[in-house]
Amino acid sequence: MKELSFSVCNEPSNTFEILDHFNTKRPTYAQVRLHWLPWDHQKQELTAMAFYEKGADVSQVEGPVVSDLVAMNLLLPFTGSEIDSLGGVSAFSQVAWMNSRREFDGKVYAIRWIIDARTIFYWQDLLEKAGVDESCPGKGMRRWTQRNLPS
Repeated sequence: MKELSFSVCNEPSNTFEILDHFNTKRPTYAQVRLHWLPWDHQKQELTAMAFYEKGADVSQVEGPVVSDLVAMNLLLPFTGSEIDSLGGVSAFSQVAWMNSRREFDGKVYAIRWIIDARTIFYWQDLLEKAGVDESCPGKGMRRWTQRNLPS
């Protein structure tokens, strides 16, 4: 078996550390090599890998690029048994399954594998100055936008 190369677009800060630890427990012929793809080159590099059949063995593909790769006939859909082997549809967060999978012609080509939480930090005094009620920020932001953006 040769080393496995894995390309990622958005690696967590500790990915290399985790991978180094993993590789120390593997024989030299079964190492995993990580190749980081910059966001602004992702589509070009993944397309080149597919067309020239050269590059990473496994690649993380971000959502917007999946549709392009499917349109170019470069991805195979998951089979029902493959989805079942992952625990079936019920094994995934319902929100992630409904919003993140890419489905064309009833076939699933991509499934979100990472879910992260996002939060918004804001300065209360700036919202107050802008006239935005923090208890209902969407409504207040619409009012602020209507008042302050040029027509």
